[in-house]
Amino acid sequence: MDWILKLLRKRPVITAFLIYALIIISADFFGYFSYENQSKLYMLAENNNIASIEGKVLSEPYIFKNRKRFLLETYNVNGNAISEKIIVNSPGGYSISYGDILNIEGKLKRPESSFGV
Repeated sequence: MDWILKLLRKRPVITAFLIYALIIISADFFGYFSYENQSKLYMLAENNNIASIEGKVLSEPYIFKNRKRFLLETYNVNGNAISEKIIVNSPGGYSISYGDILNIEGKLKRPESSFGV
């Protein structure tokens, strides 16, 4: 055991790396990096209620399954200041363009898959 401590003192870069790796592995084990802890909108999507969202359009809308789809950066969700990015699917009849500030209402849903977009 003493030889391990001597080796770690002689190799400070390796020691720092091992400590860093141990911290990252521990944080992941306790769920620090889970999406539920990272996103405030993730939990709002679970209750299936109508959400009031204010935000800025970050991408030019395109047609997807007879609807317009675009990326929106939220400023305000149900009266709470929340800054996250969401994908919005809207009926095709609205005139929406990049940079618009929108106030929308709708149901939040969790993404089905990160690969099937």
